[in-house]
Amino acid sequence: MEKNEISIGRSRLNDLVVQNKEVSNFHAKLIFEQDGSLWIYDMDSTNGVFVNGIKIRTKHRVMPSDKIKLGSFDLDWQQAILVGDSPIKDQQEQISNLISEKQDRNPALKWIVGSLALLVLLILFFTTGLFEKSKEIISEVTQSWQLKNDKIVYDISCLADETDGGKLIKVMSDAKKVLLAADSVKIEAKEEVEVGIELKEEIEAEYSFTNEANYTTRVNKVFSTLIAELDSPRFDYEIYVVESDTVNAFTAGGKIFIFTGIIDFTANDDELASIIGHEIYHNELGHIGNMLKEMKVARNWLGEGLGDISYYVTSLLTTSFNQENEVYSDLYGLDLAVKAGYNGCAGIDFWQRMQEKEEPGSKSLFDKFIRSHPFSAERVNCNKKHIDLNYYHQCN
Repeated sequence: MEKNEISIGRSRLNDLVVQNKEVSNFHAKLIFEQDGSLWIYDMDSTNGVFVNGIKIRTKHRVMPSDKIKLGSFDLDWQQAILVGDSPIKDQQEQISNLISEKQDRNPALKWIVGSLALLVLLILFFTTGLFEKSKEIISEVTQSWQLKNDKIVYDISCLADETDGGKLIKVMSDAKKVLLAADSVKIEAKEEVEVGIELKEEIEAEYSFTNEANYTTRVNKVFSTLIAELDSPRFDYEIYVVESDTVNAFTAGGKIFIFTGIIDFTANDDELASIIGHEIYHNELGHIGNMLKEMKVARNWLGEGLGDISYYVTSLLTTSFNQENEVYSDLYGLDLAVKAGYNGCAGIDFWQRMQEKEEPGSKSLFDKFIRSHPFSAERVNCNKKHIDLNYYHQCN
């Protein structure tokens, strides 16, 4: 049976976007059956769907007098079924005027006129061809970003992908873990925070933080949207916009530093979300803590000079984490961006453009080995494979 669906939720991928914390990313659907009935479905939302104060289990047939809430949010479902500028919309305005004129004279007419108004709207909806038209308007993207699996799978074999350089990085990474045995060292969150504070001081000594609204407003909006999707953040996150043409961003201890150069380089907020999400997950995945563990081991082996916080801060400013951690942060950041309603394909677009900035012919085995970050082409490959593995969506 064919259905006309209107998806409702906080994600921008829905047909009706509701910016309310009580509303899940993909909260509910309004579905028109071919027999003319209208149903609302709860899409496993966190705070539920309530009809006339009663929480529905899965679905409910909507009647003209029904009051619907998504969590505590009042849903104007009659408005939700309208499709753009159409005869239905014009008819709604005429009906609203009629109700306004009549209800003062006879309040009892309000419910009757409202019910008749809905009936007229439904008749128009199915007789003006808008039923078929609206099915074409329904976003395929909403469905395509649904997960293929019950749980997201993280596979970074894409980093090797049958190349000698990739295999070498994998071997060396495994060897480092065994050699340093850093997992036996304990690092507390407050130690990571201390590094973040010192990193901020180092940046302030060399750069300036900008307060220009065209940067800060955009960054803070994306940043707060992403942070809101973290279930139990490890840190009280802060983000700083650094005034510099450098295309760069880095983080430590919950403090994220993003340069105006990389903001300018991003084509849209979707790409910016992939960058900020990447930095968030360096913290969430414990990459800074792991680096501190390695520093402690180095201190035991080589003395204080190569194991103190200053050395770690300097390494953050000049290099970064290892290539495997970079890919993991890319993939987790991608998923966070999708969860927050951004386009997960944006990271692919970003790294494809970054690839054009890399030196031609700089992909020798030696170059691969000494790099702190994967080549942009490898990051494109890993993003594509992750989306193909976990989502129904197909990036262009």
